[in-house]
Amino acid sequence: MQLPLTDPDTLFEELLQDLPPATMQMARDFKAFVRTKKIKTPQHLLRLVFLYCGLDQSLREVAGTLTMLYESITDQAVAERLRACGPWVQALLRRMFPMAAVETLPPERRFVVIDASSIQAPGATGTDHRLHIAMDLRTLQFVEVLVSDVHTGETRKHFTLRAGDIALADRGYAHAQGMEEAVKQGADIIVRLNPFSVVLCDANGQPMILGKAVKRQPPETIRTLPVLIQASGGQSAVQGWVHAYR
Repeated sequence: MQLPLTDPDTLFEELLQDLPPATMQMARDFKAFVRTKKIKTPQHLLRLVFLYCGLDQSLREVAGTLTMLYESITDQAVAERLRACGPWVQALLRRMFPMAAVETLPPERRFVVIDASSIQAPGATGTDHRLHIAMDLRTLQFVEVLVSDVHTGETRKHFTLRAGDIALADRGYAHAQGMEEAVKQGADIIVRLNPFSVVLCDANGQPMILGKAVKRQPPETIRTLPVLIQASGGQSAVQGWVHAYR
């Protein structure tokens, strides 16, 4: 069995082979690479991006690695180079992973993906912070970013939505209070249902047993149920629909 590659230079060259032929010219076209003062070539700039975004090195670590490989550079200079690489990397990703054709959305419509990740400090045995992110799905740009302590959970209330937004989130955001807040702001929200964090009622306000409601649903079909979603304590309620696939 062939052993995995471990030499950094060999790994980098292998990664370059998987990129589109126009990658280096795109670095110039999108003004990511405009001068050769510290970073001499687009390949060197791409290595900077891989070190920071791929290997998750800090700015100081990236500066140290590039200093050993090429020429002395500060962490502040690394940060400035990274900021300039945004449009280039976005265009590169779109070329490598083309999105299916989508009709133009109305100006007031925007798909916002919401999620959170745990952050650990070096040597930590548990979570130190949480990173809460809202990203525009079509432009791949961050709309809002929040760093909180470990005691702050996932909730839609961390973010400000605008009228016409369509928020997409996993079941960690399936809370009636957060969904109600999104509706008050004029947005729509799509979440993966967590039946343990909300109380489902039918259109008349009577408690719904979801398993019983979809028990006779034929295989490979989708059924839509109008529901009233309530918090377990009854403080918040919002009208919506449960889409069940079997």
